[in-house]
Amino acid sequence: MQMQQTEVQKAAIDLPTATADLQALFAAMDDFIFVFDAQGYHLRTLPTRPTLLQPSSPSTAETPDQFVPPAQNPPFLDAIQQALETGEPVSLVYGLPVQTPEAFFEATITPHTDSSVLWVGRNVTKRRQSQDVLRKSEERYRSLLEATSQLIWHTTAEGTFATEQLSWTAFTGQPFSESQGWGWLKAIHPDDQEHTTTAWSKSIADRTLYKTEHRLRRYDGEYRYMSVCALAVPDPDGHICEWIGVHTDITERHEAETLLKKSEERFRSYFNLPLVGIAITSPAKGWLDVNDKACTMLGYTRDELIRLTWAELTNADDLVLDNQFFVQMLSGQIEQYAMDKRYVCKDGTTIYTHLGVGCVRKPDGSVDYTVALMQDITERKLAEEALRQSEAQLRTQTEELEETLRSQRQMQAQLVQSEKMSSLGQLVAGIAHEVNNPINFIHGNLTHVSNYIHDLLHLVAVYQQQYTQPTIDVQAAIAAIDLDFLMEDLPKVVASMKMGSDRIRQIVLSLRNFSRLDETGMKAVDIHEGIDNTLLILQSRLKVRAGKPSIQVVKDYGRLPLVDCYAGQLNQVFMNILANAIDALDEGSEMNVGTANANAPTCSLSPIIHLRTTLAGTEWVEIHITDNGEGMTENVRSRLFDPFFTTKPVGKGTGMGLAISYQIVVEKHSGQLECSSAPGKGTAFTIRIPTKQQK
Repeated sequence: MQMQQTEVQKAAIDLPTATADLQALFAAMDDFIFVFDAQGYHLRTLPTRPTLLQPSSPSTAETPDQFVPPAQNPPFLDAIQQALETGEPVSLVYGLPVQTPEAFFEATITPHTDSSVLWVGRNVTKRRQSQDVLRKSEERYRSLLEATSQLIWHTTAEGTFATEQLSWTAFTGQPFSESQGWGWLKAIHPDDQEHTTTAWSKSIADRTLYKTEHRLRRYDGEYRYMSVCALAVPDPDGHICEWIGVHTDITERHEAETLLKKSEERFRSYFNLPLVGIAITSPAKGWLDVNDKACTMLGYTRDELIRLTWAELTNADDLVLDNQFFVQMLSGQIEQYAMDKRYVCKDGTTIYTHLGVGCVRKPDGSVDYTVALMQDITERKLAEEALRQSEAQLRTQTEELEETLRSQRQMQAQLVQSEKMSSLGQLVAGIAHEVNNPINFIHGNLTHVSNYIHDLLHLVAVYQQQYTQPTIDVQAAIAAIDLDFLMEDLPKVVASMKMGSDRIRQIVLSLRNFSRLDETGMKAVDIHEGIDNTLLILQSRLKVRAGKPSIQVVKDYGRLPLVDCYAGQLNQVFMNILANAIDALDEGSEMNVGTANANAPTCSLSPIIHLRTTLAGTEWVEIHITDNGEGMTENVRSRLFDPFFTTKPVGKGTGMGLAISYQIVVEKHSGQLECSSAPGKGTAFTIRIPTKQQK
């Protein structure tokens, strides 16, 4: 009982509050609310504030004549009866000519009691006027669409063609008899009909904007890509009365987008390849995107990398060159560049990469973004460094071995040449010694023979004077031997024999001087004597031979002092140079014989070896040996003194003669041996040695 009293007291307290809230709600409403009985008679008016709907009507009006039809109006009574019978709200739109122009209202009739209803209404005149304006605008717009050449169409609320579509027929070539109803779907590519129908049905059901893309067949049979958009047009009641749509030809754009998509797909497939690291950067040197390979190479996550700049990751020694290339690319001097570059990884280690950078430019020519490809070549670099060190070590060892081998070969060749010259000297000395004794014997006895013959001839002359009339036998013997001729010629024969023996003795002396086996040390000698002795040995090669003219030797000797030298070795130098000169002149002669003397050089008619000696200052002697042969190229001349280098056929030269000559002059005598030559200009050798050797 006490609890019931408490609840009653609480309800008594809450009731005024609830009543006040309800009155405030009614006072804020812009709708007008009336209570009618079942016959349509006005019972009362709820206190609302319909100022926005009918400002000229007081909210406390006793009768609703300005807001509702008369009670005897059949639609008015029918709506009240329907609400009472069904117990459900009934909506009603009506007009009242209470003002000029006519006013329109929208009302909802809701059951209130068993015999009364609430009439909640509002003035919709302005909305109705707006709908009329919109309808007229739509009619004008429809007329414009009918006249335009664009592919614009309209359908019923269900999405079918109910009237002829001129622009549709003009584009597709599909007559209205085929496009009527849902026939327009036949002009759409079979592969696109399903998704077109699905999107169209969904828009109709949801009353949302219809937007899709499909291929539409043109009148010539070609399918064109179309962007389709359609908007629902409602009637004054808010129901969709039709759809207005437009087809926009996007074939070119679609093809471009397809190519771009394929290009992007290819790029993305390349971008994700695990072969090389790829980074897309901005001109501000920020990393915009990187692939997984780049992250793996540098040890960073993608989020970490794109917060860094490539300058922060570049080895300091490579940054200057990288910046230089990048600035040149930004300025348009180059479009791309490549370099070997070191990156510093997250763990502090350094990797070697082969970097290639290209740029994509904006229409104004400025760089939009750059693409960098990074190939990890650390292992290759390390291998190359190890290989380089190994090669350097091997090269050093090889050079040492080659030098050793070259020295050994040179020493061997020198030993062979020295042995050959020693053997030649021994042979020459032996021959000279063996010939010298008998020729001295012959030469010495020729003097006695000459005296004996002179005495005998004198005796014969005395007999002729004493016996002027010889016997017949003596006369016969005198006639038989032609005594007068014999007496005249015999002294000549003996004189000729004496001159021959003198020549033989001179040759023997020259041979002994050339070999100088008895002079192994350095002695002061006459250079001219050594040259003449060498020429004497080569005399047979200077004379006329089969197919070759004689070689003229021109001597232009100066006044020279005795020169300290190894005479035998220096004679060997003269022998090598003169023999090569004779070979060069013989080759020139053979060439001219083969070419019938056409365009023959000067040496072909008169081959000459010119010998000139001069005193350079007071301490140097110069020997010039010049020929007018074919000469030689610079390549041959530069290698002339290299060991084993020769231009002669196999078996005709060892390539050591001039190398040994160079060693004898330069190393043994502290001198100089030079050669100057040019094709067609002949060859000149200059030997320059000091007159006194330092001890």
